[in-house]
Amino acid sequence: MPKLLVIEDESTVRETLVEILSLAGYETLAAANGEAGVELALAAPPDLIICDVAMPGLDGFGVLKRLQQVDKLADVPIIFLSGQADAKTIRLGMAQGADDFLTKPFSVPELLRVIKVRLDKRARRQSLLNKAIDELRLNITTALPHELRTAIMIIEGYTYLVLDDAQHIDPVQREMIESIQANAMRLRFMAEKYLWYLTTQMQVGRNSDRIMSDIGLLGANRARAVAERMHREDDLVSSLPMFNMFIQQDYFDKIIEEIVENAFKFSRPGTPVTISGCERPNSYSITVQNFGPEFTPEQIQQIGGFMQFNRQTYEQQGTGLGLVIARGLCDLAGGELKLASENGETTVTILLRVPRGQQ
Repeated sequence: MPKLLVIEDESTVRETLVEILSLAGYETLAAANGEAGVELALAAPPDLIICDVAMPGLDGFGVLKRLQQVDKLADVPIIFLSGQADAKTIRLGMAQGADDFLTKPFSVPELLRVIKVRLDKRARRQSLLNKAIDELRLNITTALPHELRTAIMIIEGYTYLVLDDAQHIDPVQREMIESIQANAMRLRFMAEKYLWYLTTQMQVGRNSDRIMSDIGLLGANRARAVAERMHREDDLVSSLPMFNMFIQQDYFDKIIEEIVENAFKFSRPGTPVTISGCERPNSYSITVQNFGPEFTPEQIQQIGGFMQFNRQTYEQQGTGLGLVIARGLCDLAGGELKLASENGETTVTILLRVPRGQQ
């Protein structure tokens, strides 16, 4: 319901306008003078203002000037009312930014028509602005990670080439190149993670078909790769029975990667990270468990993009996107992800439903 503000010093006219606009379905506020009208507009920004021109104290032109100095009110349409709307007055008002003029007396249909025209025009303008902002945001958020990843992969690739012929490189230089390589890899993972996050937020599926795969074997291989990357191979305990299922493999690989990576990241070296599977009627569940900092029930509810908990305490690196990506991909794949944390143990359960036609 659009909110309208009437600023009119004549009580009879003001009350009549409020009654007309209320019956027409508008939420209506009213002020008896210019100063009160400006204060009311600041306190409760309206969608449109109807203002008398000739008022004692702050007149209609003064109200217009005040409102234009406030960012949140500068684009609010203002319709002037005047008993002496000669050409000179109208030109002056329009030059200063008024949107329309009505001459007293005016008819109810005329008033409602002018209001509707101005509200519709503002709505169209806002819609076009929002569309332009959304397109700009989309272009930036999709293009920037791709460009970063391309540049990073080039840097990372050259470090491999240099290290392959490193027998004559000074040990200090070798250490520096290895550091560049490790940090380039970290940046590449971050850019790729952000692209996956965009996939889940836009709910746009990637161009990958469902294929028949042994998800037990796929899950074990992906978990092992993550453990090796994080130098925790001895801590991984894997027990995933064979189960053939039509899946989008890139989705599945990313879900396992993010969950297992989080389990290693938030557990102490030397403590086990267990990944196990269980076949159920029309579904297959995978459970990843680790020992480390617990999530409170409140934190579980607050899990979202770029949200990290106790970062200063545990000094974890990353963007806080892992669980969000895994949960979003589960949703896109028609599955479900649940998180539980108590007694120093965190458990993530992934439920994958067997697609229709395979059951």
